[in-house]
Amino acid sequence: MRPRCETRSNSNLSCVVNFVVGRGVAQELTRHGKTLAFQRESPQHFANSNGEFRSSVGFVRPRGLAKEHDDWWKKSLRYAEAKYFAGLALGLKPHIAADVLPHSTATILTAVGNLRSWRHFLSALPSGNGAGHHDEQEISLSVDAATVLAPLQSVFKGTFPDQFDFALQT
Repeated sequence: MRPRCETRSNSNLSCVVNFVVGRGVAQELTRHGKTLAFQRESPQHFANSNGEFRSSVGFVRPRGLAKEHDDWWKKSLRYAEAKYFAGLALGLKPHIAADVLPHSTATILTAVGNLRSWRHFLSALPSGNGAGHHDEQEISLSVDAATVLAPLQSVFKGTFPDQFDFALQT
């Protein structure tokens, strides 16, 4: 995951980051990313050029899921997916039928912000050493969200070392 950054003027550098995460993680990121602008797209809501919906829904495996629970998780997803498509077949609108889909449903989340916004957001993440946001109030994130954002912290630190000089989560 590498941020795409564009200079709109000499004083304003905007960075765009695309995430593919579960709906639950997307909700966490948008809830805590008050300094960023977000656009969320759920692929299961989109039809192809013929107006037909895909025959499957994308899911993101939770990072904390133990291997012995994989069968249960996959069966649950197949059941939810079948109910989603059954709702579409009944004539439900996609956003209504999607209410049966779990938090693991894949979502494309685009986040946009200037360097100050990204620094504010990423510096508020738990660092593991007590250093964090300027008022010491660290964001409480799930294991999945923290695992997604830790590499992004490193990318920003490597790309903009003078701007992102705070302690990173290891």
